[in-house]
Amino acid sequence: MGRQQRLLACAMGLAVLLVGAGMPSSDAATPEKKPGLWQPPEGLAQLPIWPNEVPDMKGFTQGPESVLTADTPEALHGPTSQAVFDVAVPTMTVYPPSGRNTGAAVIVFPGGGFKALAITLEGTEICHWIAAHGITCLLSKYRVPNSNHHYDAACDCGVTPKVLRALQDAQRTIRLTRAKAKELNVDPAKIGVMGFSAGTKRPVCPSSTSSPLPPTSVATTGRALAIASRMVLE
Repeated sequence: MGRQQRLLACAMGLAVLLVGAGMPSSDAATPEKKPGLWQPPEGLAQLPIWPNEVPDMKGFTQGPESVLTADTPEALHGPTSQAVFDVAVPTMTVYPPSGRNTGAAVIVFPGGGFKALAITLEGTEICHWIAAHGITCLLSKYRVPNSNHHYDAACDCGVTPKVLRALQDAQRTIRLTRAKAKELNVDPAKIGVMGFSAGTKRPVCPSSTSSPLPPTSVATTGRALAIASRMVLE
């Protein structure tokens, strides 16, 4: 099964669940969704990006975090691929570089239409490849669902929430990576971003907006930057 086929298999599983038609099945090939926090590969550190209370969550209700797992025997790392739903506590997972450390780092934002995160195909597999080339990879598990402009089936229209929580998480992750550059053994001038599908909005928006972060974001980094990152096109 190639990458496109695996993407299709996961997309089919996601689509079934998103329309509320996902039912238990005895078919082992049917993607399975279970409640629980997504866990990174063994030995990797998953860090919460907000020090205390996650901002702008009061009055916002959603289900507990859950993980959908689909059998993908040809996956690059392991026999399954996963997607994460209902993320309320955003994190970043650190993939240290293999071999010679170039000093560079890349923050990866998976896609998922702001409904879920395609954490394997557009996250862990990407970070494994990046780390293998001597680059530190930071995998972002940002808040979903409905954390940015998204499609709403109820009105068959696009909806933009008042608070762009995914953007907050992206800005925070970039700033936190810079603040922890010495600890991560990273050159703060060599931090890049990469996104897939909905995740492409995360690298672009922080690079082109001056929207301020909540005050709690400044407390632990010791810096109050007006712009989260600089976008360079070559």
